[in-house]
This record gives sequence, structure tokens and C-alpha cells, in this order.
Amino acid sequence: MTDYITKRSDLTSGILQEYLNRKTIENLDLTCRFAQFGEKPTVQQGYNTLRWAKFTRLTASNVSDISTSTEGTNPDGVDFDASSVTATPTQYGIVVKLTDLTISNTVIPFLKGAADRISVAMAEKIDTVIQASLLAGATNVKYGPTFGKTYPTDVVSTDVLTGPALAKWYAFLQSKGAIPFDADGSYVAIMDTACAYDLMIDSSSAGSWVDANKYSNATRIFNGEIGKLYGIRVVVSNNITTVESTVTLHPIYVLGKGAYGVANWQNLEILISPDQPSTANPLNLYRTAGAKVAFGTAVLQADALLVVEVAASSIS
Repeated sequence: MTDYITKRSDLTSGILQEYLNRKTIENLDLTCRFAQFGEKPTVQQGYNTLRWAKFTRLTASNVSDISTSTEGTNPDGVDFDASSVTATPTQYGIVVKLTDLTISNTVIPFLKGAADRISVAMAEKIDTVIQASLLAGATNVKYGPTFGKTYPTDVVSTDVLTGPALAKWYAFLQSKGAIPFDADGSYVAIMDTACAYDLMIDSSSAGSWVDANKYSNATRIFNGEIGKLYGIRVVVSNNITTVESTVTLHPIYVLGKGAYGVANWQNLEILISPDQPSTANPLNLYRTAGAKVAFGTAVLQADALLVVEVAASSIS
């Protein structure tokens, strides 16, 4: 379908609605930083309950040497349990009004523009909700880039991100048995632009940094990813909520695969009001554009989630 929706007849033909729905999902995919790493639910029980399976971790100690056993004798069975994590979807929505005087001769560009801005706002909301869930469910919260502070109030303005800290984050998730995201064993860190700036101007690890555009062709680049250092793939977001303490704390979310689940976030629906009078709008003085989505999120593997709160340089 063409991206050029220009005729007023397109407003009632369904072409515009189809176009806006498609572009909205594209914008969500491009804008969301946290949602892209969420596991889909194992089972969705109707509208009200989302359920993810949570499996027992197996280690080398569970593997037996059967070469020394009597032939035909099986090793002792290991109890393998599966629990579940559930969440209830929450519905979110936004509506904007476009007055008839504003859009009288430019209705289609205005509706396109409104849909673009609405989808970005919804993407930011989705990521904000996921962040709040991660902070509430995290059991590994550290203060200072290399965990050198005991309390959030201990963090000072010089506790900004440097390259070697990522090596410690990698070692920490490895020690917890967190599953990497790809075959080369990499984890992911989502940070804001101020932290990314501090990382970029730190020269101590310049020789180890790999830009995302230098990855092999087989490597999928995540939305917002700028590069990799010490086994940590760095994803940048301009929508991370800071925490006020002695200094402003910037949370960095370091993830292994399956750390959390997100469901239905791509089921966003955009709605355009018809170009005709209604009970609420008898003079047809405005059109409305809006969107709604019902989604849920939950921490699944606490040992695959590390939150590091640091100070950051001012970039304003």
C-alpha cells in the first residue's frame, strides 16, 4: 500500500485507517526500547490474565558421569519444576482534538502527524510502565558504576559511568547464571543519553568498544543500540526515569535473556473520528484522533536483571 494518502475520499474509504494503523505499529517498534526485550507470555487466559512459565535452573552439578555407572543404569532424576508468573493487563489511551479551522484544508497531513505523535507518546508510556515494573521487581540494585556505594544517598556527582564498569556488570550476570541474548554471550544494558555520553567520552576502554555498524551481518541490531563493550550491548533511550537523591540518579537496566515479560504491547489500536456531526460534537467543530492499548508486564527471572544507579554529566 502506498504511503501517499492525499485524497479526501481516502478518509472514508478505510485506506487512511489502514495506513495509520500500520505506521503506528512501525513507530512503536522503532521507539520502544524496553518492550523489545520482553518475553511473550506462555499462555494468555482470556483478556484478564497473562501467564509466563518460570523454570528451575539447571547447572553442571545436575549432570552425572554415566560412564562409570553399571551399563543400562540411568542417573538419578533431577527434580525439574515449572512455576508461573502472572500479570493483569492494564489499558492506556490518549485522545487529541483537531479543530475544523486548523485542519480545514490540511486534514490528511494533520491526521498523519497526530497519529505519529500519538504512537510515540504511547511507546514512551509503554516503556515507562515497564521501567516501573523492573524497579519494583528487581532484587539486584547497585549504586555507583562498579557497585562501590552502599546506599543511593552515597552516590556523588563523580560517580559517572566509565567503560570498565561494564566488565563488572557482565561478570555479575554471568555469576548469576543469566542467559545471554546471542551466541557470543552478550547481555544488554539500556541507559539514557547522559550515561551514554559519559561512556563515549571515557577513553579508558576506547580500544575495546565496537560500534553497532561494525557488527557482523548476522548480528541483529536492537532498536536504539549503539555498540558493544566487554560483552554488554548498549541500547540508548531518551525516556528513562531518573531518581532524585543527594544527586540525580540515572538507572541503567542490565539484562539477560528472559529477565521480564511483556504482552500485547503491539496490539495498539488507533481511532479516527468520522468527519460528521455527532451528539458530542453537533457542529462538527473538530475531529479526534486517539489510540488505546491493554498490555501487561512482569519480572520473570530476577537473577537476569541488574539495575545500576549512577550519576551523570549534564548534557543540557
